[in-house]
Amino acid sequence: QTCALPISKHMFNGSGDKNVKLIITSEFGCKDSITKVVTIDESPKTKFSHGPACSLTPTGFVNLTPKVAGTIAQYDWVFSDGGTSRLESPNKSWSTLGPKTATLTVSLNNGCTESYTQSLNVLVQPKAQFNAADVCAGEPVTFSNNSEWKEGVISFDWDFGDGNVTNESNPLHKFNVSLTTTYNVTLKASIEGGCIDSFTKQVIIHEGPKTCDFVATPDYAYGYYGMKF
Repeated sequence: QTCALPISKHMFNGSGDKNVKLIITSEFGCKDSITKVVTIDESPKTKFSHGPACSLTPTGFVNLTPKVAGTIAQYDWVFSDGGTSRLESPNKSWSTLGPKTATLTVSLNNGCTESYTQSLNVLVQPKAQFNAADVCAGEPVTFSNNSEWKEGVISFDWDFGDGNVTNESNPLHKFNVSLTTTYNVTLKASIEGGCIDSFTKQVIIHEGPKTCDFVATPDYAYGYYGMKF
């Protein structure tokens, strides 16, 4: 007699060949059994990390999913603002602020897949920039802060590259140098509760002339009071 048996499901802890045995007992106590080998393919252990989520600078996503030997992986990224990517580790630009989610699904050619989701909050970010003209040694440099930001309380940190720093908005700084020297000046703009942006520009301090000197001798061929300099 052929009977319809219920379907049984079981979650295996690991991959590899598993011996599965089915035992059937009749109402009269008679038994029969069958054993088969079931191969469990390895599933991906999907995981990723990400950098700061800011309104201007793209967020870098780093795929941390371990490779599964003997398989080929396909990566599918889905972002809650409608963006997608199939790169292994993409960069993502955001069009709006606020809470977002990123989901990575890794699919192996053995038929196994796994998804992983992270939440993140996109924050407002300033655009740091400034102007400064090259000057001669001994003259101060005027730094014009042209940073832009849409909202929030902003603060500034200047690094003049000579060991001096300040948090003034538009500083005036004198470099203590006499020879021609190039400095990399960095402005860092930070939004309170938001993101940071930095901008670096070279400023050249030009060497000034040395102390002047000259020699003068009488030159009577030019005139009675003639001098040759």
